Amino acid sequence: MENKLNEQLSELEMAELTQLVGWEATRVADVGDWPEWMKSTAKESLLSRVPTVDSKASGFDAGIACTLDLIPRSKQVLSAALHAAYTPDKVAQVIKEMENIDADSETVWWLAACSVCDEGGVM
Repeated sequence: MENKLNEQLSELEMAELTQLVGWEATRVADVGDWPEWMKSTAKESLLSRVPTVDSKASGFDAGIACTLDLIPRSKQVLSAALHAAYTPDKVAQVIKEMENIDADSETVWWLAACSVCDEGGVM
């Protein structure tokens, strides 16, 4: 009985997580100033990283961390942008912020989210 209850809770939690990521995808694309052609696929791009009860996903990353507000909204611009593209200005920001590491910089928040990324098999 307990295992069945745990499975149901897991399915409910995954449904809520999926719904939240879907709702927040457009906001993250806007925050990250994604190119127009990518904004139209923001929801699909981010949802592809969320596992289902039946299948694995490609992996947790900073884009997902933004949708879940695991990164403070005031620090999400870099993470949201890098989810779509490593642009010269964002790479320069990372390099500059790494010169004098501030624990509350956008780069540190991005690195923290990336450090728990597990590409290719999140269940």
